[in-house]
Amino acid sequence: MTRTISCFYMSFENKNSLNIIFIKFENYIKVIFNCRSVILTSQQLISNYELFQIYLLSLVLTEDTTKIYYYYNYGIYTRIWENFNLTPSYKFINLEKTKNKNPFNSEEPKRPTSSKKINKFMWIFNKWLVDINPVNLFHEYYSNELKFE
Repeated sequence: MTRTISCFYMSFENKNSLNIIFIKFENYIKVIFNCRSVILTSQQLISNYELFQIYLLSLVLTEDTTKIYYYYNYGIYTRIWENFNLTPSYKFINLEKTKNKNPFNSEEPKRPTSSKKINKFMWIFNKWLVDINPVNLFHEYYSNELKFE
């Protein structure tokens, strides 16, 4: 099975950027959120509604989920949200935690992250999620894509 990588990136005027990268292995998904990471099973990802919605958004917004590019650092091309507006073109986003090595060359994880670490990760993720409603972001994305000229 081909590994995939996708990114959800959001920048704000008055606070730090939000960068969530999903690396899909055969049996696990590595989620990197602003330099913090966890390894989840597919079922664990699906069972968390908000994180799963962000994952789906990342798949839609990433230019090519099967390629990693190298320009001084490793990264991918994705459309980003700037102050809750979707950019019309793709931008290069550095891979936060693995910017100096290609994650496609790493080995498959052997097990998921412990529940204690996942809970801490989700607590931090949910603090950020207060400002973001994935359903509204999907709505804006589809509204932009379906505009008639």
